Amino acid sequence: MKRNLLTLLLVILCGAPLVSCHYDADAELKALEDEMTRLEQEDQRIRAHFLEKINSLRGRLTTLIAQVEADLKARIDKEGDALIHSLNLRVSALKTDILNGFNDSRDYMNQRFSSCKKHISDSFDKLDKSKDALEDLIRDALDKQETERVKKLMALESKLDAVLERAERVQNGLAGLEEKLASAEELNRRLNKVSTTLDDLDEAFGEMEQNQLALMQLVEDEITDEYLNSLTSAQLAQVKAAVADAEALIDQMESYKDELEDLSAQSEDMLGSMEDLSDWLGSAVDDYDSMLGDCEGALDNCLEFWSYFENSDAEDKLGEIESLAEENVELYDSTLDMLDEIDAHVETFYATVWDWEAHCHDCLQSAYDLGQEAIDKYGEIESVRG
Repeated sequence: MKRNLLTLLLVILCGAPLVSCHYDADAELKALEDEMTRLEQEDQRIRAHFLEKINSLRGRLTTLIAQVEADLKARIDKEGDALIHSLNLRVSALKTDILNGFNDSRDYMNQRFSSCKKHISDSFDKLDKSKDALEDLIRDALDKQETERVKKLMALESKLDAVLERAERVQNGLAGLEEKLASAEELNRRLNKVSTTLDDLDEAFGEMEQNQLALMQLVEDEITDEYLNSLTSAQLAQVKAAVADAEALIDQMESYKDELEDLSAQSEDMLGSMEDLSDWLGSAVDDYDSMLGDCEGALDNCLEFWSYFENSDAEDKLGEIESLAEENVELYDSTLDMLDEIDAHVETFYATVWDWEAHCHDCLQSAYDLGQEAIDKYGEIESVRG
């Protein structure tokens, strides 16, 4: 009897864990089933949300695709109306006018400015001789303690110094102008580079639009509801990320096109500066003639200075010499003003072309980068599709 009770007790004790294990397994299975149901519902919610996003994107893409296709067709059918190509035609026309103007200016300077420089050199020679003679007169007046005479002679010396200082500035200005005009080859190289960059930009922009069109058509035609419903959750997540990136890239491309519109507006300003330079170069030779006339007039005055000192009647003609000196300063000042104007035109041209080239190159690089990104994103979506 005791043995039977012991056996019964052992059976009860051993069976208790089994009952407990059976109860825990049922609860865990129920929890797993609930989690699977929740995940399926979440998956359906994500799919519905993604389908809504894709359908919204398709609505945008339909309009954009039609627009890009029309732009590409217009580019092929009527290239002259294309934004960049139209700019380049104007640049090419201006380039010819500007280079002809620079070459005419350079040829004129080669022929005539040597005489102007000789006039200035002769002026220095006569002015130096006049100054030496004037200093002799000042010493003589000092020796004789003729105070009023010393004041008049020193005032005249100051005016002659002003003439010499202006003549030196004109001489330096002419040398600088010759150097700038002699570098027309560099200007030609820069203009050609702008023209080449615009050509490249036109081509890169067309390629970018082709790649943009291919990417948009892929998203519109291939990422269908049926295709999305066939994907696993993991594949859906991949496609979702890839399409989101593609949408952001398409937005970036559209923004870049707005940037090119800004380039067009800036180009109008730059073309305006170049047209101003072209117009000025057309009349530059007349300006040079005027400048040479001033140089010749200044030399004539210096020769007249010297004639008074050479003939020992300078003191009798102090008023006339003073008047001639003032006239010389005015002549040289007008020449310096013209040199400053010429220099400003050339510097503006350099700065304009340099900035334009840099901006066009940045736009060119952006077009290539965006086009390549579109190809990469196309390939990524295709790889997910298998």
